[in-house]
Amino acid sequence: MTAGEAENPEKSLPKAINQIIWRILVFYIGTMVVIMTLWPWNQITMDNSPFVQIFTNVGFSAAANLLNFVVLAAAISVYNSAIYGNSRIAYGLAEEGNAPQWFKKLSRRGVPVHTLCLCSGLTLFVVAVTYFFPGKIFMYFLSLTVGATIVNWVTIIITHLKFKAYCQKAGKTTKFPSLLYPAADYFCLAFLAFIVIMMTQMPDMLTAVLIMPVWLAFLWCCWRRARTPLTAAAAQHH
Repeated sequence: MTAGEAENPEKSLPKAINQIIWRILVFYIGTMVVIMTLWPWNQITMDNSPFVQIFTNVGFSAAANLLNFVVLAAAISVYNSAIYGNSRIAYGLAEEGNAPQWFKKLSRRGVPVHTLCLCSGLTLFVVAVTYFFPGKIFMYFLSLTVGATIVNWVTIIITHLKFKAYCQKAGKTTKFPSLLYPAADYFCLAFLAFIVIMMTQMPDMLTAVLIMPVWLAFLWCCWRRARTPLTAAAAQHH
């Protein structure tokens, strides 16, 4: 998403990708190791942040309050990146004719204001629903998010496989080679399939598994409907 706005993507993108690997190891895998070391996993509930629960249970309430602030700041950071990504994706789809042209409206500073307003409105809707219907509604939203993430990553991996196959057929080499290709791609697909299987064993996550095929079928129908006029126009031109 940022490649089109980077001044030197050949240098900045490989550097960013390599940094992501270390950040995942430190902030995700590392935090899980810390949590599992300090407190039994089956005693951690969904009422608060796991870190807050752990420090509160061991008697460091001040640290728990500090971590509440850290978690809030992290949530805002994630939300900011999601708003950025969603607005740019919607704008790109509109430019390609795959989304309403209303999304192409830019401000004087080149910001897609309409997509930002739409994302902000959806955020307010989610906050309101979570406030008035607490409890399981959060898990439903979380399951839908996990399902959408799986669909996105499967799409990315399949696209990468096709891209590399095209490069090999055309005799082209990429400037940023992929390690362990194509084994790593197939391993990721197998891992995502394993996650879907695990989701079917959790009642709160099962809804997302059932919705995913329906959502994909809906997207495919929309894509076919959008492609039909283009195909007809191309045939008439030839």
